[in-house]
This record gives sequence, structure tokens and C-alpha cells, in this order.
Amino acid sequence: MRQLPSSSLSISVWPGLSAAVLATALGCDAGSRGDAASDGAATGTQGDGTDAGATDGQDDGDAAPTTGGSSDDSTGAQLDEYEKIYASVISVEVSGTPGDYTFSVGVFSPDSGCERYANWWEVVDEDGGLIFRRILTHSHVPPMFEQPFVRSGGPVVVGADDIVTVRAHMNTSGFGYRTFRGSVADGLTEHETTPDFAAGLESVPPQPGECPF
Repeated sequence: MRQLPSSSLSISVWPGLSAAVLATALGCDAGSRGDAASDGAATGTQGDGTDAGATDGQDDGDAAPTTGGSSDDSTGAQLDEYEKIYASVISVEVSGTPGDYTFSVGVFSPDSGCERYANWWEVVDEDGGLIFRRILTHSHVPPMFEQPFVRSGGPVVVGADDIVTVRAHMNTSGFGYRTFRGSVADGLTEHETTPDFAAGLESVPPQPGECPF
């Protein structure tokens, strides 16, 4: 497991990332992170679908691009087959207190625009129940937007010892299986989920709105 420099409770990156994605991930700093107060729609749910979050922005804090672009234009030739199709969670950083955590999640996704982009990350309990979902309101296509990117959300209502899985979702291919799993107390580390893990959550609220770009 490659460690990112941080004083946070839990932050690490996938050891099997392609060279292109890893180099960008290790270069991520606070300047590329959104936070729960300014970088877009962060909506949490309990397992029963009750809204436990808030909409705190319109567009993840990014201005609309003035020119087009594609992830394949800059890194596509260097991506492995998984990275060309699915979104990966590549880092997780946790702050806060039990029952009121903020998760800052690093995502790599092969975005090309509204027709293909990562539209949320989420926190799932051991039984496959949805704890929190962070809606991503638009695509992140380099070079106009950072890729990989980090977006924060909360409150994530879990205890310090609760085991959770953090995963990302593409609007085209569904849930990625390169995820992070663990607890706040012991740390979250890279984990591969099975294709059928909590597959039914794909259709439950909250759902993304219309993608602007």
C-alpha cells in the first residue's frame, strides 16, 4: 500500500494503479480537494433513504469548461482495462468525531463528459445498507478539471469501529470494485468488492440531477 503524506486518520492509495493515475494521485494536494462546505452536492442517507445531508453548492466548485476535452486524450493510452471503464476509489481521508465524520474521497474515473462520468461516491455498511452518498454534479475531464480528484462529504454517521466500504459509481458502468474498506479506528485500506455487493443501491435515492458538463 503506497501512503500519501498526511496527518489524517486514514489515507492510502491503490498499489496497482497504472503509472499515469498513480503519478497524478501522488501529486494531489489540498488545492485539488473540494470540501463539504463549498464543492458541490453532498447528500447522505440512512438505510431507509431518509435524507441526512444537504446540498451545499451547484457545481462541485468548478466553473464550466470553455473548451472540450477527454480523459482518453491525455491518459487513455496508459490506462489499464479496468480504468477505462470503471471509477476507482484511490484514497480515503477521515476527520471528525464518531457519528459526525467527514470523508474526503479520492476518485479516478475515465470521464469524457456527461455521456460518461463518475456521478457519486458512497459509504456502505457491512450488510449492504447505504450510509452516505456524495453526489458528483458534473464530469471531471482533463485538462479542464483535475483527474484524479478529491471530494468531501458528511456527516457520515458511523461509529469509530464500524466496518464500511467506500466505492465510486459511473453513470455508464455502475459501481467500481476498486474500493476502500475498514473502520475509522483501524483505518480504511484498498479492497476489491464482488460485483453483486449491494448492487441494489444503484437505484435508491438520492440520485444525480441533470449533468451540466
